[in-house]
This record gives sequence, structure tokens and C-alpha cells, in this order.
Amino acid sequence: MGTEVVFNNNAFLSLQEEVLKISKECEYSNLLSKNMIDTYYYLEMKKDIAKVFTKYNDVKYLIGHSSHYGLSSTSFDTERVSTSKKNSDMVSNYVMKNIDLEIWAQDFYDIIISISSKLTLQEAVYLVDAFFANKSEEMISEKLCVCRKTLQNIKKSCLVKLYVEFKHDRLI
Repeated sequence: MGTEVVFNNNAFLSLQEEVLKISKECEYSNLLSKNMIDTYYYLEMKKDIAKVFTKYNDVKYLIGHSSHYGLSSTSFDTERVSTSKKNSDMVSNYVMKNIDLEIWAQDFYDIIISISSKLTLQEAVYLVDAFFANKSEEMISEKLCVCRKTLQNIKKSCLVKLYVEFKHDRLI
């Protein structure tokens, strides 16, 4: 008897709320040190991470609009159907792409949930506002009530944490 893993689309769509909730519960997280940031941070890091979030936005839309499909049949009768190899390949490619997207989405979700416990609340707010809500740094600094210089420290610490996790799990 096997178990079927079904991707929870509602959880995927409410990911930003989960990030903030988890980071609030983890009170022992700290910003990375300047030495650590200087070791890993590079100028194009935000753009590289943004590419992963662009894929997240695309997948969020596609998964939300795809129909459920399975590899098992509910019918006991089989009927031989004549199909061309081209149609068969198109269908199998479609199914494989959807499966790959769901696997990627689950991996992305797990990584973001995992990293949320390592982020300070300020880093989590930066993550949500910068990548989920596409807010400007000026808007984020106003929301956090910090100056732009302090926001840069928060940003770099958050980006390095994200980059290390994404790199480890091969999303980048």
C-alpha cells in the first residue's frame, strides 16, 4: 500500500505569512557578522535570488491553474486506443513538466520554511517585502523604522542566508 504525496497549494500561496510567523517564534536568530557577509556577499546576489523567486511566482500561477492528475486509473476496464507517438510524447512531456514543477515547488517551500527559523524578524520582513511583495528598499526601511544603512546590513544578512540555502539545495 503506497502513499500519495499531494502538494498543498494553499500552503504554497500563504508562504509569506508562514515565514513571518516562524521567524517571530524563533527569538534566538541573529544577523550574520560583517566578516561572514563580506566572505559570501557579492553584488549580483539579489538578482540571482530574484530569479528563484521569479520561478516561484510562475510556478505558483501554474500549479494554481493545473488540473489534478495521477498515474493510477479508477477504471478496471481497458480499451486499446490508437494514438500517434507525437501525441503520446506531448502528453507525457506535459505530465513530466507538471511533476517537475510540483517537486520544485515542494523543495522551494521546504527551503523557505526551513530558513525562516534562521531569520531574524527584520530579515523575514525584508524577505517577504522584497521578494514576495516587490517593495522598494525605501518602503521596507520605513516599515522596519530603520535607516538605509541598517537596512543594508539586514538585507545582506538575509541574502547570504538565502543564497547559502539555495546553493546547498541546488536552486541556484
